[in-house]
Amino acid sequence: MDHRYCIHNPSTGREKSLPHETAAAPARKRVVVAGGGPAGLEAARISASRGHEVVLFEATGGLGGQVALAASAGWRREIGGVTDWLARELEHLGVDVRLSTKADRDAVVALRPDVVIVATGGLPDLEWLDGHEHCDNVWDILASRVPVADHVLIYDELGDHAGASCAEVLADRGADVELAFRGHHAAERSGYCNYPVYLQHFYNKGVTLTPDLRLQKVERDGARLRAVFANELTGKIEERRTDQVVVERGTVPVDDLFEKLRAASCNDGAVDLQRLLAGQPQVTDDPCDGFELYKVGDAVSSRDIHCAILDSRRLCRAL
Repeated sequence: MDHRYCIHNPSTGREKSLPHETAAAPARKRVVVAGGGPAGLEAARISASRGHEVVLFEATGGLGGQVALAASAGWRREIGGVTDWLARELEHLGVDVRLSTKADRDAVVALRPDVVIVATGGLPDLEWLDGHEHCDNVWDILASRVPVADHVLIYDELGDHAGASCAEVLADRGADVELAFRGHHAAERSGYCNYPVYLQHFYNKGVTLTPDLRLQKVERDGARLRAVFANELTGKIEERRTDQVVVERGTVPVDDLFEKLRAASCNDGAVDLQRLLAGQPQVTDDPCDGFELYKVGDAVSSRDIHCAILDSRRLCRAL
């Protein structure tokens, strides 16, 4: 993320195009939000602050989405304050938050919404990899859903917080860790204030750092795993034998609800990007036959916290 911007408040640095103030809506609408991660929370907050009636569905028993996982990783625990604040704002604004309730088509349509915002997030992107069935993902490690082996290779294709935090957690749990990555230095997209902290921690915790590698495949090698890499600069093939491989490549959208709702929507789920960037309402036809349907955050494509919140603020401030 560009250091001029705030991870929590996307209006900072964009005051001319995205003012801090949120104006009241000309007419009250019923807005249904599916998903309680940062994108869904911000969509609900902005919509409610404009005077709309808002219902938010969250399939799990708590709000925060991936931010809750990020906050579990050592020195970044304060990142949870972002979604904690959003959750408190929803309570203050009277948003109807329905935890442990998965939004399905029938439940959404039964509310007779004027607007539906799908913020159902994503799932770890693994299936591109030959041998992905032998690998674990960062979420599994941070949530302690899988045991940690003695020797772990983590491959990070993005260079942001998730892979770096996972490498720290693995080392803290006693593993001998090698962090291989496509960039020239570890955690290079985590921000200019953050990556030196990660690097210091990696050195102190004995994490081996290996730059400029692209993971090609993972296969069984007896009781262990063999990871095959190509060097990004030379093309030379390199191999590692290890006990466990963890892969970080962002997420792929969970958008099945969005697809099921498109036929009942008046806009087929489409977003007019020019109107979005100009701060104008999306649908101008009157009357609208059905509800407006949009998706935000990781339900569109893999996002960081800042971009997920930015998605929702741009969209909802003109609903």
